[in-house]
Amino acid sequence: MGTGMAWDLAYGILADFRGTGRYTATGNMKHGVGAEASIGILFSYGGSDSFAGRSQGSASPRHDYHPAASGGNFSFLINYGGDNLYGTERQRVAQRHSYLQRGSVSGFLIDRPTESEATLARAALRDAIEQRNQEIAEYDAMVENLRSTAAERRQRYIPPRQRRPQPISDSQLISAVPDFDNNVRRAESPDARMK
Repeated sequence: MGTGMAWDLAYGILADFRGTGRYTATGNMKHGVGAEASIGILFSYGGSDSFAGRSQGSASPRHDYHPAASGGNFSFLINYGGDNLYGTERQRVAQRHSYLQRGSVSGFLIDRPTESEATLARAALRDAIEQRNQEIAEYDAMVENLRSTAAERRQRYIPPRQRRPQPISDSQLISAVPDFDNNVRRAESPDARMK
């Protein structure tokens, strides 16, 4: 019924290890979906892929005609690398380098960077943090200079028109995903949730 799809106490796996893929099937139960007590997996490594439809990696919480003891539905779309499109252009950014639970607790869409992409992202993030810290230091020095000049001249201090640059936030660090697992663990820690 779909790519990497399984039905009726079965498992279905589609693995693609190279290049750009276009998965054009639409509708439900497509692209890494298990149904009726089954396991469906679509695994893609490398290349920029596009997935039509909207149910990628979605697992229904029910199965209609198998006993409860037969287990649940497990669905996985796991994609490493590239600039991937899931369903619509609007979904691209939300799902890049993230993991989403879909349908029920056992459905997942997982988009991860390749090792080389993660290395580039780490370097770019380090550069961005250094540049932002430099901008903040320069702004603070300018403000201190304006304050001291105003005090020396016994004039009223007038703050600069431009705003102070903001530090790069934890949410930006997480979305940049230079170290996906550690960033997600940090985001889910009790300290992070309390903020």
